[in-house]
Amino acid sequence: MVNLQIRLFELMTHKNMSMADIEKSTGLNKNTLNSILSGMSKNPTANTLKSIAKALDVSLEDILSDKKLDFETLTKDQMRIFSEVTKETIDTIIEKDIIFTLDKICALI
Repeated sequence: MVNLQIRLFELMTHKNMSMADIEKSTGLNKNTLNSILSGMSKNPTANTLKSIAKALDVSLEDILSDKKLDFETLTKDQMRIFSEVTKETIDTIIEKDIIFTLDKICALI
């Protein structure tokens, strides 16, 4: 089964898109995106995932598939976006006082 959070981080990083970019493009609110990216939302709706896929210019299958994504080495801009998304996710985890083990945090990142 695909790890949705990791898959979305990979796609966002590859497409040079931040959570704010996804938010603007989809019209989804920040809390919804934070819930999905932090793993709190276990079953996001198909419409939500379709909106995110459209914003990322990928298919829904690309988001949900277990197939390995073939991306080149990350650019500095991609690393910056990955860092931003990771920070926002960690900030949400802290803000909502969610308890994670170190291995779960590492898996998210």
